[in-house]
Amino acid sequence: MKKICTFNSRKYSVYLQCYTEKYHLLFLASGNDLIVFSLEQLTIIHTLKNFGHVEEMVLTKSEDYIVLSVAKEGDFYDCYQLNLVEIEKEINYEFVGQVIGNQSFALSLYKFENSVLLAMKDKIVLYDCEERKIISEVPEKFPSNIVVKLSEDVDSDLIYVQYVSGYNVISRSYMLKNNSFQRTNIEKMEYTTHYSKTGNLRIIHYLEPRDKKKPEFIIENIQEKKKVEFYSEGGIIWNFKLSLSEKYLWITKNIADKRNQFGTMCGLLLRTDSTNVNQLGVDSVSFNEFNFDEHLNYMTTNDYQLDRSKYFSRLAIYKVEESDKLNIEFSKISTKKLPKIRVDDTGCKDYWI
Repeated sequence: MKKICTFNSRKYSVYLQCYTEKYHLLFLASGNDLIVFSLEQLTIIHTLKNFGHVEEMVLTKSEDYIVLSVAKEGDFYDCYQLNLVEIEKEINYEFVGQVIGNQSFALSLYKFENSVLLAMKDKIVLYDCEERKIISEVPEKFPSNIVVKLSEDVDSDLIYVQYVSGYNVISRSYMLKNNSFQRTNIEKMEYTTHYSKTGNLRIIHYLEPRDKKKPEFIIENIQEKKKVEFYSEGGIIWNFKLSLSEKYLWITKNIADKRNQFGTMCGLLLRTDSTNVNQLGVDSVSFNEFNFDEHLNYMTTNDYQLDRSKYFSRLAIYKVEESDKLNIEFSKISTKKLPKIRVDDTGCKDYWI
């Protein structure tokens, strides 16, 4: 595997906050700066100095818009939207409002390709980035400490909300159908379902803790009426994303490790028609993000480096060749059997930002 470049900072960590396969762009955050890097050109195309500390970024299903949260003092963060259609010429962002301060502040939906489910101050809304307006909102007010989960279906979507009130965990559930939210009585969410952009693939993800007899997740091909089940002994999937071609799924998974109380983070690239792992990214310390550009064959990761007893994150970009591809059964992935990844860093360019 060829290491193309790294991004480093002497003052702050460099995080990969978002990646769009459609436009081949990486969005990096370091301190209060937001950097846009083109994988096609292998160059920085925009730098927003003193933009603010970006906590999370979420793509719409169309990949034409991003919503992001910027940390502020207090319980709520500022939310902005970015238009990606003309971003190579100029970067335009617009204030949306205040949102909750966790990663579930925004969730994309396949039936609303330019919209997101947005957990704003006191309310949850369906927000249209193209029209720049709220389409609908949940008819109930919420505190700032909510966690929102989404499970999609063909005709409707389930929104599951939890928060702590005193010593109690309160749960609420709603159905989103015909652009309207309706209260339901789902007491517990055991799994979530998500669809590809075309709606042809469905991913069923069983949430932890789960019955080990059940698969960790399932990929269903609706048109071909086929499904692939992925089993494992444990670990937590932090994120997953389908390639635009729907041939690949890449996930970031935490694998239990007796040598590390936090486990080992691995980036796994899977074909959607097989349980074999085609590519794996693993570091001696940890990964917190993993992405693969199918068109350019670039793998991008955030890897942590230990420096003077402090963790600093830096971004690394690798060129994946045919000889780098693996053939490991998903259920066999463990810290004892992780293959040695050979990296050629000759000519690697280091960006200091």
